[in-house]
Amino acid sequence: MSRRNHGSLPVVPLPDVDLTGERLVLRRLLVEDAAIFLKLQKENESFWAKVEPRHPFGFYTRTFQEAILKAKTVAFNQGRGMQFGLFLNDELIGKVSLSEVIRGPFQSAMLGYGLDSRYTGQGLMTEAISLVEGYAYNIAKLHRLEASTMLSNEKSQAVLMRCGFKRLGLNEHYLEINGTFEDHYTFYKTREMAV
Repeated sequence: MSRRNHGSLPVVPLPDVDLTGERLVLRRLLVEDAAIFLKLQKENESFWAKVEPRHPFGFYTRTFQEAILKAKTVAFNQGRGMQFGLFLNDELIGKVSLSEVIRGPFQSAMLGYGLDSRYTGQGLMTEAISLVEGYAYNIAKLHRLEASTMLSNEKSQAVLMRCGFKRLGLNEHYLEINGTFEDHYTFYKTREMAV
């Protein structure tokens, strides 16, 4: 069986819970959040362009963001992922996702995240990742999280290390960013490491 083959594994729904930290509230983003999700994406277009794949034509429209959130809802309903919005004083300031959830003997997921450029350097993403970790290990009953960053993204690497992730190694030509397949460092953390 391929590592990515979900066909023979039973669907295990992910619990839909809000996560509350010292400063942040994280909740699943819904189609109804398309307008505020679009605002976040537009305001951080140039900031996130350095670390995200190129977006297709029409990405910065409400219709496109609704389609993204509908797809995230389908993935959630199938137990394959969760898109959290990061809220600070009721304002959406970032996103954290669990994707590529694999059950069976793996019990793993990919971790992705992005923070509004106005709020970097304040420890907010560290708080958000810690909340999502607790959700992943204790509520969703996952065993392992994995995240990758471009070699030049030292701030993101520092966040992961502050959260107790270990660098696994180098993935050469891992992800296409602005037309170039960039090398990434991959980090991981298991439930045992969170104790």
